[in-house]
Amino acid sequence: MEFETTLFGKTKYRMVWKIIELVNIIFLARILSIEEFGLGFFIMTLVFFITSFMKTGYPRHKDKEKEFYNTLSIVSPALGMITTFALLIFSFFVHKDIRLLLRFGSAFIFLRSLTVMPEIFYFGRKRYNKIYHSYTTSQLIMGIISVVMAINGYGHQSILIGYLCFHVFNLLFLWYKFPFKVQPALDKEMMVEMARYLRRNFDSIITASTLSYGVLLISLIYGLKQFSFLYMAMYIGFFTYENLTLFINSIVLKKFFEVRDNIEQYKFNFMRLMEYISLLTVPVNLIFIIIIDKVLGILIGAEWIFASEIFVIVLVAGLIKSIVETTRVILLTEEKYKMINRIRFVEFVTFILFSFILRTYYGLVLSLLIASVVSSILYFVISSLIMKINLVSVSKDYAYILASGILSALFAGLIKELFVINNLISLIVLFFLTIMCFIGITYIFNKSVYKRVIKFIFNLMRQ
Repeated sequence: MEFETTLFGKTKYRMVWKIIELVNIIFLARILSIEEFGLGFFIMTLVFFITSFMKTGYPRHKDKEKEFYNTLSIVSPALGMITTFALLIFSFFVHKDIRLLLRFGSAFIFLRSLTVMPEIFYFGRKRYNKIYHSYTTSQLIMGIISVVMAINGYGHQSILIGYLCFHVFNLLFLWYKFPFKVQPALDKEMMVEMARYLRRNFDSIITASTLSYGVLLISLIYGLKQFSFLYMAMYIGFFTYENLTLFINSIVLKKFFEVRDNIEQYKFNFMRLMEYISLLTVPVNLIFIIIIDKVLGILIGAEWIFASEIFVIVLVAGLIKSIVETTRVILLTEEKYKMINRIRFVEFVTFILFSFILRTYYGLVLSLLIASVVSSILYFVISSLIMKINLVSVSKDYAYILASGILSALFAGLIKELFVINNLISLIVLFFLTIMCFIGITYIFNKSVYKRVIKFIFNLMRQ
């Protein structure tokens, strides 16, 4: 139960932030034209791609922690300033409409470089609440400002100003009452350690960044509309994968390390992890696949319905990765970091190869799905071989979840065809009925799962 409580307690802070961000993005997509939406989030995607390289790891030795942060307090802003200056210079050689976007982007990059150190500090000490409280509050402020500006006709500038506010407030919140007294000074040993970390992880960083942000930047070749469609599809399609599977893997890793020599406890933890993630991801993704046209038409706007096929493809990719890549925790526990990097590289090469072969916008999206399937299979097979756990047998224990999800999705499709779903209330009722259907079917298949969930909730309430 301690394992489950840790899992829930650490996840809730991130989920609140991400839900607020999702609501904000949906409002902006509904208010702005598709092109204006694309312009605003193009520059943010570029910023995310560039700043993903500002990773330096954590100090290896506690006795060197002071030297590490003192050095980082110089290195991180210096890298931010160099990147900012390079982007500003580049902005003089592009069209004037893009020039303003790049200058906003340079400001975002510099502000982001100033938050790297407190984020590394708090993440390193597992103080997730401090970081996600900051993100949540900043996101709420940004949402209000950007939506109000969008309503008043400021177009893509509402996104730019909103994110500028986010970065400024996030910077202030993270540095407010920062417990570590920083005395900027360069330490050669720490600089060498940071350089080694970047060199050692460069392949992993560039492959992960390309698959997360590079795909979107490549889609700009086909136009702003296509970029906007894919941006929203990837945000929704990979929502559970990025915010449940990957994040939960990272926060429960310590528990798996503690019981790695106790194979029975290890298996128990893994089975609970896979069960809870499957219960959350399967119904949501499958139901969205069936009713995505209604979701897009009602929540965002009729023009977005043309992107339904794109959303379906990415939702399928997200569902596969959300469930199967739970096995990544096995590789992390066994400290097979090189193996994870190799799998990411194979996923990256697969995406590039099929993108080149197919050479169309839909081909680009299909390449993302194919690469996701290939990487998921590799995680599944390699994890089975390393831990000598028959994951196929384990997966059979949770086949009822997938079966329940499929039956519930078919039920949603039937309701969609029989009744008129043309407003938010009817959409919410449809989603609620389908979730109730899923709960009912899974209860018939396996009553014990809900006994565990109810017991889990009551234990949380007592704390």
